[in-house]
Amino acid sequence: MFYDWQKTNSYQKADIYFIVGDRGIGKTYGLRKQCILDFQKDGSRFVEICRYASELGDVGSGYFSKMEEKGDFPEGWTWKYETNTLKIMRDGSDEWEVIGYLVALTGQQKAKKRTFANVRRIIFDEVVLDRNDQYHNYLKNEYLQLANLVSTILREEVGKPTKGKLYLLGNACDLLCPYFEALGIDRLPKYGYNQYKNKSVLFHYTEPQNVKERIENTFVGRMLAGTSEQDVVFSNKFKENTNDYVAKKSSTSTYYFGVAYNGITFGIWKDFSAGMIYVNKKVPKNAESSVWSLTTKDNAIDFNMARKTEPHLKLLLELFYLDGIRYDTPKTREQFFEMLCFFGIR
Repeated sequence: MFYDWQKTNSYQKADIYFIVGDRGIGKTYGLRKQCILDFQKDGSRFVEICRYASELGDVGSGYFSKMEEKGDFPEGWTWKYETNTLKIMRDGSDEWEVIGYLVALTGQQKAKKRTFANVRRIIFDEVVLDRNDQYHNYLKNEYLQLANLVSTILREEVGKPTKGKLYLLGNACDLLCPYFEALGIDRLPKYGYNQYKNKSVLFHYTEPQNVKERIENTFVGRMLAGTSEQDVVFSNKFKENTNDYVAKKSSTSTYYFGVAYNGITFGIWKDFSAGMIYVNKKVPKNAESSVWSLTTKDNAIDFNMARKTEPHLKLLLELFYLDGIRYDTPKTREQFFEMLCFFGIR
């Protein structure tokens, strides 16, 4: 199986290409191969972004190794990784040419001192983190940090076109990935190509192929057969993307109050005749006075404010245990669960 980069790149109006696909379909491999073709064609370069500086050496030292193993690296060329740059040299030449740059998102301030010349593709792989990963976390204001880094790399001038494109690659690990929210993907779309923000964002949620065969005929497939991780790895399904407790608020429900938590405002709607609470992200206009913020500037819980809202939160907890809360989307449900964890929900 090989990912169809030709079709994805045909959406030329997009600035950002966000690809969420199951493992092993060739997303990363195909894009690296394309970067070599770019360089051979017109000298265009690329930038590979890692989240942490500690990842740069591991990523760079083996960047084109798999292509060499498969015999796909261009004949007559040699490559090497050296000081956060990838270089390439044609046989018979004694001059190494820069084909790509590696940079850490955590070092985006340092990157301002570097020069990134003739960059066509900016790649951020593994952008969606697994929530079970105990060693990696999203950075604070990560999307803003990425935007600042892209600005440093491209150094655009207003009114002058740029050929730079940003590629975000990931697997179906975390429906709460901050990139979904930032790019206007407020709910997971159907499989296929989807466009956002006036077509400047192309989101490709790939449809899984040969699932049964891959599960039965691979080592990892047999390991994960029958587990909850099976669908994540082989069917490109988010574990959180179920419709459990998801429903539109009833026509007889009325606005109750709002809760702001970590930059998200939840609207709480009540229908006590049915014994239900509905949660969405809609708060009526002129209702700001009924919205309580539970977080301080450092994103820690504000327990003084929490105590003020204790009667309302206590009711939410009671209804939670009585299965009396419904959410407009799976993502709203997961985000609301995260907030309730501070109040004893497990």
